[in-house]
Amino acid sequence: MKKVIYLMAVVGILAAMFISCKKDIPVKSVELDLNAATLAPGEVLKLKATIKPSDATNNEVSWTSSNKSVATVSSSGVVVAVAVGTAVITVTTDDGNKMDDCIITVNSEGGGDIPVSSVELDRNTSTLAPGNVLTLTATIKPSNATNKGVSWASSNNSVATVSSSGVVMAVADGTAVITVTTDDGNKTDDCTITVTSEGGDEQAIVSSITDVWNEEAIYFTYDAQNRLTSVNWDGNYYTITYPSSNSIRVIMEGTEFMYTLNNDGNIVKCCVEGECWNYEYENGYLKRELHDNGDYIINYIWENGNLKSKQEDGYSTTYSYGSTPYKEANIAPYSLPPSGFLEEGDSYLNFILPKAYFGKQSKNLVTSKNTNIPYGDNATYRYQTNSDGYVTKVYTDWGWGEELRFEIRYK
Repeated sequence: MKKVIYLMAVVGILAAMFISCKKDIPVKSVELDLNAATLAPGEVLKLKATIKPSDATNNEVSWTSSNKSVATVSSSGVVVAVAVGTAVITVTTDDGNKMDDCIITVNSEGGGDIPVSSVELDRNTSTLAPGNVLTLTATIKPSNATNKGVSWASSNNSVATVSSSGVVMAVADGTAVITVTTDDGNKTDDCTITVTSEGGDEQAIVSSITDVWNEEAIYFTYDAQNRLTSVNWDGNYYTITYPSSNSIRVIMEGTEFMYTLNNDGNIVKCCVEGECWNYEYENGYLKRELHDNGDYIINYIWENGNLKSKQEDGYSTTYSYGSTPYKEANIAPYSLPPSGFLEEGDSYLNFILPKAYFGKQSKNLVTSKNTNIPYGDNATYRYQTNSDGYVTKVYTDWGWGEELRFEIRYK
């Protein structure tokens, strides 16, 4: 089973992009967690400012109020409602004078429904190969809007379909426009999907991996839809079939694993030898993994689209990240999750359907992992990429010096 764990771990890293830390990094923008709020006189609100990039050299900011008789703001972003009226709270970066605002409305009744002002997708264009999957993320502004419901639509389902949670599936060559629309105010944003058999930005299929430590090679084969069909791991063979659009069958060394997926492509159940594990999601992210009898539970904690910790059996594993989103590599055509790097106790599900398993992936590349158990797996990671930005080598440091761990090749 160690081999299975090692495979799932490294291929998860394939979805990552190398990040270099540099000195004197300028501020590009600042963003408040709220852009509108309604308070009653005397109420207090703490605003949070996020500097981008997160590794900018100078993260200092200042705060001002356009009308202190209505609302004041402290040097740490704490707003106090004073009297009925409207005030604009502005945060300004020391580096570059980048700004963002929050409109504070003070009335005698306090908060109320906060309308949606806009919706923004994380990308507006993408090129996929038939069979590839892409998850779009919609950001509602202000972040404290009362109704954050959205709907999704494709202009051409014969080219690309989209699920109720923004999962796009490329079907056939052509162009389709994916539109997200807010329930409140009918605000929209679009992403143009170009599907081509030649693939595109989201297309990087893993052909083989060398496990340098164990001196083993792993080879992958795929069908015409770039779905994984077999794995040859140092002479051990695993086969993968797709009985239906919502099920996957995997034979690992004579043992059958049956996966059940929901309409968004996320695994909701895995059964093997009469035992089953269930998977619960929240906003597309895996929230909880539990055994049928309820005596085995793993909880997953996410922050800003990154998996921050996994809590299991009295201990937790925490992850640190770089600041730049990774460049995706595909397998099956899902990408393995970045959690579970070389962890002995990870679930079987890490092997085959990572993106289906974890729903949305962490956005950035894991740079360190720490487990709070004696002699836990505490490591840091460094990556080397090719000219296209895909990881080709993985280096790890377990505290006694950096070593080359994996080499990855693409089709």
